[in-house]
Amino acid sequence: MDSNFWQRVEVLLENKNLSRKELAANAKFDVSNIGKGIKEGNIPAADTAVRIAKYLNTTVEYLVTGSYSDDKNNAQNEIDELYKNAEIIHRLNSLPYESRSSIELMISDMSEKYKAGK
Repeated sequence: MDSNFWQRVEVLLENKNLSRKELAANAKFDVSNIGKGIKEGNIPAADTAVRIAKYLNTTVEYLVTGSYSDDKNNAQNEIDELYKNAEIIHRLNSLPYESRSSIELMISDMSEKYKAGK
């Protein structure tokens, strides 16, 4: 079984600012199954996985494999990227101004170098 199923669930919960308890209540399973799944490296029954995927607005395929197999899921990939970017921005904004401005300058420089190299 794929032990990353629950890790992907955890990342999506964090990115969507949801709790394990909310997920379990909405997907109709016991919240302790998340901890057990992470510890034991197992995945839930198919019907539970479908409810989890629906609640997290993703696919069972993504939760099981970490990827999407067809082009129609490009929109979901873009949404996932936006959540990741939002988390990076949140972390950046939590830094002191001096650190933040140094990182912003570094990103700007790297972006200019990338554009020039195209």
